[in-house]
Amino acid sequence: MEKKENCLGNVTFNGSVTFNGPMFDIHDNQHVHIYHKGESEQKEEEEPDLQASEMLTVDERVRKAVLTLKSEGVLRHLYDYTWLMVVMNQTEGLPSFDTPQSFVTYLEGLQLADLPEVSSVKKAYGNVLGDFPNWTFPDRDTTEATRRINVAKRFLSIYRKG
Repeated sequence: MEKKENCLGNVTFNGSVTFNGPMFDIHDNQHVHIYHKGESEQKEEEEPDLQASEMLTVDERVRKAVLTLKSEGVLRHLYDYTWLMVVMNQTEGLPSFDTPQSFVTYLEGLQLADLPEVSSVKKAYGNVLGDFPNWTFPDRDTTEATRRINVAKRFLSIYRKG
């Protein structure tokens, strides 16, 4: 008989395991981990974040990100919502808005409080030039421009973590 080099060796399973050809499933009552022959376990460590973020809808993730920005004090001014609108418009997979009115209406639909007036978003929107993260702002100095870009960066970071 020929010896197989790809055997599992000493492996302990604390749950049900199904072997099916070159892959096996490990059931831990919350997740099913499927490993194919030669796959590393590093992929398993990356999956929980993706699974957690996929549990929330896009709208729920946007709402959570906005609430987090508010609680952290990142949204210092009501016109800071403008940077969220612009970054959402420039980021694939996020809602896009044709007008500041549609953006504010969207936020109202998320049942968020203390929202900006359409006029303040409209005024600030005209001061954003370029594509994220290389925005420029002719109305402000570089310190304020950096703060505005950081508002958008923080929003995306929270959104992506789910």
